[in-house]
Amino acid sequence: MMEYKHFYFCNLDFGKQLTGVERSALKRARLFKNYFGISATFLTTRFNEAVHENVQRLKDIGWMPKSCEVYNVYEYLRGSYIDKRILKNQYQLDTSIYNVIDIDINPAHQKWSSKVNSSYYKYVVWTDKEKTKLSFINNLYNNKIVKREKFDRNGQLISIQEISETGKIESEDLIHLDGHIVLRRYFKENNKLTKIVIFSPLGMVEEVLQSEEQLVDYWLRKFIDFNEPACFVIDRNPVWSIALKNHHRINGHKTISIFHSSHLVEMEDNIMSGRLNSNFKAILEEKYKVDHIVTLTEHQKQDILKRFVHKNNIVTIPHSIDELPRKTPFEQRNSNKLVALCRLAPEKQIVDMVKMMGELLKNHPKTELYIYGDGSEKNKIIEKIKELNIGDNVHLMGYNESIAEAYTDAVFSLLTSKCEGFSLAILESLSYGVPAASYNIPYGPSTMIQPHENGILVDHADYKAMASELSQILSQPEQLKQMCDNAYNSIERFKEENVAEVWRKLINS
Repeated sequence: MMEYKHFYFCNLDFGKQLTGVERSALKRARLFKNYFGISATFLTTRFNEAVHENVQRLKDIGWMPKSCEVYNVYEYLRGSYIDKRILKNQYQLDTSIYNVIDIDINPAHQKWSSKVNSSYYKYVVWTDKEKTKLSFINNLYNNKIVKREKFDRNGQLISIQEISETGKIESEDLIHLDGHIVLRRYFKENNKLTKIVIFSPLGMVEEVLQSEEQLVDYWLRKFIDFNEPACFVIDRNPVWSIALKNHHRINGHKTISIFHSSHLVEMEDNIMSGRLNSNFKAILEEKYKVDHIVTLTEHQKQDILKRFVHKNNIVTIPHSIDELPRKTPFEQRNSNKLVALCRLAPEKQIVDMVKMMGELLKNHPKTELYIYGDGSEKNKIIEKIKELNIGDNVHLMGYNESIAEAYTDAVFSLLTSKCEGFSLAILESLSYGVPAASYNIPYGPSTMIQPHENGILVDHADYKAMASELSQILSQPEQLKQMCDNAYNSIERFKEENVAEVWRKLINS
């Protein structure tokens, strides 16, 4: 394992709210640190002004090992990791040419009206009411935003956006810490990236790129010493496929692609002929080769091998549990509390949970469902809750980093997704002694749930069957207690020390 000098985990981003992919990558980083003494380096590709603050928060709460480093392509290009000067060139506003008006309802907001042109003004937003650091500035002409200037955590100008007549971003300049433009990104009306132009410190064009994938390729050629053997674990495949196409064992490196979701577009698709998920299509068809493919379940591995019979580089490594929670006595649980931890995204089908609750409440009117998460489907979910008039029983709790708060006193968790790569939520639920009710979908739930032992499996979309089975179990406290005990006992093979051995064999292979 020590033949590799660096271990890189290749991701998109660390936002304020993490997806299951980012959370699983963090769990893997802790496993590598705990069992191999390796501090992985995270590489991210998404432009995110708050990436430094988000990473620090993850280290503060213990989700990311403090010894791990995180490098982002945009932050690297603007000099964040190589320029350690104490910068004095914070953006300055010239009060001599503006009339400054404080916004009463928000002391961190101001309107700066031009003394020269009455059609132009700046809407200035500070990070605090003391107005010590800028957050962003909208520049308006004839009451339409024409430019937006954004600032980093230190009050440094980080980007300038050109805004179209329809309010869309036409282009965005990335600003180096010394003030020059590093690159310019161009967008179509639908916000699709069309071109990236990279500039030298003198303002001359250095490179023209067609995609963010090419930008990552450009960055890695500058950032990584290819003479030093490295192991790349790819959590987000499309953006990394081009850049890592030549980093294989033959060149002294190793690339490992993680399949975090189904390799098919639709769960109903025939495994032999169904459309391939664009995240994995190029790898499965070997347009871009990797040394190893990791599936999270044996079921998915076998489905892939039925179609791609000559592949001999697939291994199954599930998610792991690194810390076992303290057991909660059944008597201290709330026998009416159901929970769900998930993004409020279309593929999670949270509306089905709400409809299931509408059925369950007919026999168990005191039951309550607490949904932890946020996302684009929130309004649809609220509408369905109102339609069924069950607002007193279904609660949207928002995103919460404390999973213990959700699970500790619950008696069941729910999953109604169309498909999963594994479902970290089910594994964590079982680790807290909370049985799980799930649709029997590919892939994951059936790997962890033994029906009526530590949970419930019903056919996809059959929320009425889920309600019926839950109703029977909730009516039998002794059975429910036994299922909670079984949940604790069902995660042995997912303990960190067991999963670590599989990783050790893969990396040493």
